Amino acid sequence: MQALLDKLIANYQQDILELEEQLSLTEELEKLLKTETGKTAAQKRNELFPDSAGKVKDDPEGKVKEEIRSDLIEKQLTALAKTRDRQLTLLRQRGEESAELREKIVDLLGIEDFSYKNLAGFFTENQLEELHATEKKLRETMHKMLEMDRQVIELLKTEIEAVKLELYRIKSGVQLKKVYQNQFCQEARFIDKEK
Repeated sequence: MQALLDKLIANYQQDILELEEQLSLTEELEKLLKTETGKTAAQKRNELFPDSAGKVKDDPEGKVKEEIRSDLIEKQLTALAKTRDRQLTLLRQRGEESAELREKIVDLLGIEDFSYKNLAGFFTENQLEELHATEKKLRETMHKMLEMDRQVIELLKTEIEAVKLELYRIKSGVQLKKVYQNQFCQEARFIDKEK
């Protein structure tokens, strides 16, 4: 019986570690997105298109950046998605295992449900406190993760809107340029007026 409870607590602790790892990756992405969101379109263009001297305008020392921020954001989003998929699979598996452990404990003890009130007579108070503290920390970590996801989604939406506006501005400029360049130009003809 004790082994089942210990395994349940261990599952919760592993879930917490996985979520905290995911949370740190998401926080890094959020910081990167916040720096990008704070930049104007002109600043982003200067980073993307170096001037003729081979320097980035925002980089007075002339150190050309190894990676463009948009590539860095894309790489972090890809890594985050892969890690998230892997961790969600692990969390689901451990969740199913934890549910089975709770059912086994309920069946072995012959109690109605898995509640602290029903478990009080079978386990020590320290064991129940550890279980409660672990479950509480798991819920808090999940809540932090969901909140961080909401913030990152909002930052991504803002960045997407900025990209759409910049794309619209560029398309408008290209269309305007085409209007003036596509005017029919006749070749000059020599007219002999002496005839």
